[in-house]
Amino acid sequence: LIRHVVKEHDVACLVVTQILHEIGALCDDCVFLDDGAVVDGGPAADLVGVDAKPRHPRSKAYVDAFWDLERDMRHAAGRTGSLPACGAELDGTMAALPDILYLGPPWDTADLQRGQRVKVVGLHAQQRFNGKEALVLRRIDAFRFKVRLRDSQTLAVRRANLQLLPQPTTPTTSSSEASSEASPAPSSEKAGWRLWPRSTAQTAPEHAKTD
Repeated sequence: LIRHVVKEHDVACLVVTQILHEIGALCDDCVFLDDGAVVDGGPAADLVGVDAKPRHPRSKAYVDAFWDLERDMRHAAGRTGSLPACGAELDGTMAALPDILYLGPPWDTADLQRGQRVKVVGLHAQQRFNGKEALVLRRIDAFRFKVRLRDSQTLAVRRANLQLLPQPTTPTTSSSEASSEASPAPSSEKAGWRLWPRSTAQTAPEHAKTD
């Protein structure tokens, strides 16, 4: 996630850690703090690797102790051979992870509009809704939207769990219909994407909550 944000959104991230592998895999530069004061700093590759030689005695002592412990742990686990480059194994683990498809706020500031087609993704407690298409009804708060599924069920879903789909060239709803929350459609049109105005006599289905 950190790598994705840095690369795709051109931002800097501050990583606070005691694990040198994380510094080697994620950081270009690093500093060492001792009692709240910076005592050493420079390119991460020069300061945290197996053969690194930090300038300050306290940072040198920490790096040496870290790699001594790493050797002992590998030996106890029956892992022989030389130590890998700092961060190399973590690099391999991250490379095997699936791609990040979508980031919600604050990285994605794009607003959703009423009547837009979206797909529900990434829910955990309510996984049965994942992959279902819906229409945006309205914004609930800074992070959530109310959407309507094809079966007329309405959900409150976080923006990060709504993937914007290609929109049809011909609008599926009129502006007046999309501007109000809908009651379910008559049975003959219930499977469609039509949004119905409040004035309809039918009552809206019970809201379904998601995580």
